[in-house]
Amino acid sequence: MVHLIKDDWHAGDKLIEAKDQVAHGYWPSWLSKNFTLSDRTASRYMRLARLRSDNAQIGQPVADLPRSLTEMEGETKR
Repeated sequence: MVHLIKDDWHAGDKLIEAKDQVAHGYWPSWLSKNFTLSDRTASRYMRLARLRSDNAQIGQPVADLPRSLTEMEGETKR
């Protein structure tokens, strides 16, 4: 599971990096051409990456992060 979450963080980091380089208003088009999953999944990956970054900045452990994208959305309880 930890390996999968790390892959999700990495995907989120890369999507955030790409979005920062895409001109305003062109993100949906870029995403549909370059990302095979849904827009919502891309948003969830980016949110998970931001949560990890925010936690690192305030010194919270990785264990405090959601264990899955589903858990992050509140669909399951820890």
